[in-house]
Amino acid sequence: MKIQGFTLIELLVTLAMIAITLTMGVPAFQHTIHSNQLTTQSNNFIALMNLARHEAIKRGTRVSVCASDQAEAGNAAMTLCTGAWNKGWLVFTDADGNCTLDAGTDTTLRVQGGLSNKTTFSAKTLDTTPANVTCTGFLPSGEITKTNTGIKFVICDSAIKKSREITLNVVGHLSSAVGSC
Repeated sequence: MKIQGFTLIELLVTLAMIAITLTMGVPAFQHTIHSNQLTTQSNNFIALMNLARHEAIKRGTRVSVCASDQAEAGNAAMTLCTGAWNKGWLVFTDADGNCTLDAGTDTTLRVQGGLSNKTTFSAKTLDTTPANVTCTGFLPSGEITKTNTGIKFVICDSAIKKSREITLNVVGHLSSAVGSC
């Protein structure tokens, strides 16, 4: 009777091939995961901005979008537009256009939590001397407030050194492009 099985050499060759495949495949898969996360985060922000624009048109009032550290904690009662964009965003009706959620006159429309730890988020005007932006909004016409040139939002993933550049022009239209950090 003949017993069939693997020899030690066959087992070692198979394990070596698996190790080589994993060594080459896992980093490429990690890149794909980070790239997909970056795309998802930028698409979520674009959807949020589109929501703000549509609500401004629908309601016939200003709607503001701002960076808020309080959004990371999911604080629905927040009133401050302070902090960094990667900590979270607040969308609310802003009747007086002061980028502050005023009790009694303004309504919270959306609170969005922050981005992953390896992601940075910045916003600058498209002027010749760009300035940081912590709050923007939409007029009832759908145009943006606070700038005459538009705003560029950059979401950067340091793990893969890639970014998504989201440009908001003065009439309220968004465009997105891939860039590098």
